[in-house]
Amino acid sequence: MGLAGCHILKGSKNTSSRVYSQIEIDEFEVKEKTPLISIELLMKKPSYEVYIFHQHAMLLNLLLFYFFHIFLFKRDVEIVFDIHDLNEIKIKRFIISKIYWIIHEFNEIIVFKLPIKYITVSKGLARILYMKHKKPVFIYFNVCKPKSPKSLNEKDSQKLVYFGQLNEERLPLSVLNLFLEKGYAIDFYGTVNTASKEYLSYINSSKKLKFKGAFNSSDIQNIIVNYSYSLICIESRRPNIRFCCPNKLYQSLSVGVPCVVSNFLREVLIRHKSNAVTDIKAFLSGKSVSGFPKEYYEKIYKKNSEKYIEFLGSK
Repeated sequence: MGLAGCHILKGSKNTSSRVYSQIEIDEFEVKEKTPLISIELLMKKPSYEVYIFHQHAMLLNLLLFYFFHIFLFKRDVEIVFDIHDLNEIKIKRFIISKIYWIIHEFNEIIVFKLPIKYITVSKGLARILYMKHKKPVFIYFNVCKPKSPKSLNEKDSQKLVYFGQLNEERLPLSVLNLFLEKGYAIDFYGTVNTASKEYLSYINSSKKLKFKGAFNSSDIQNIIVNYSYSLICIESRRPNIRFCCPNKLYQSLSVGVPCVVSNFLREVLIRHKSNAVTDIKAFLSGKSVSGFPKEYYEKIYKKNSEKYIEFLGSK
């Protein structure tokens, strides 16, 4: 696209589907597993035109980078803050979570006073951030590049795929049992490090529930295409859940696999509910669903990609 840029993130691009989808469009470099304060970022003269800092964990780096390279040395560098989630206090590990919330909140207030760019994942989150900081926030939906992988096996109409974090909050046993009672089977891909032993024991004891290990963002579409439906479930009333548009939604639709989603994902259902996206209750009551036509998803991808490139290149 002409611009040279770099994504700065705490984790890895292989496990961050959002970053992976972005670099398929912008072709930027990625600085992975960045510490909370990166000396390299501060001491090394910027070699890119655009730096995108991801999530609140990178706010200290963003502030220090701005102070040294733009405020102090007047270097012509574009900075973008990519807000994956709102800053929220988690119920688990409440004291530690509250400390992090205070630090992130303070940094966020300062960052939103800087003349930089802001980007987030949905219209709902953008609206909340505007009400809070009175700054416009660009929306880049987590659209991933459309692919045409072929299913390795004949699809089982009674089998769903779930990928991402697997734990009691995301997918409670009460919800799993609703699917089991209707004769459905579910394969799981992702991480289980936040799940209890009792929860994992229940999954391992069922013949219709199978945990198949971790996945890379680059390969997930090749996995999803083998299933009849994609299950997207986060049973939480938090604003981050209500207003999110998960990567897994577009990863599924990009390969023509319809999505069965939790009722708590209100923005997904309000903006995307159709023959390709339905809620769990409607699905289990017999509502038929089918994936987007390939041409329709390609239009969605093209529109979002063009707006994203335009956003990065604008002054």
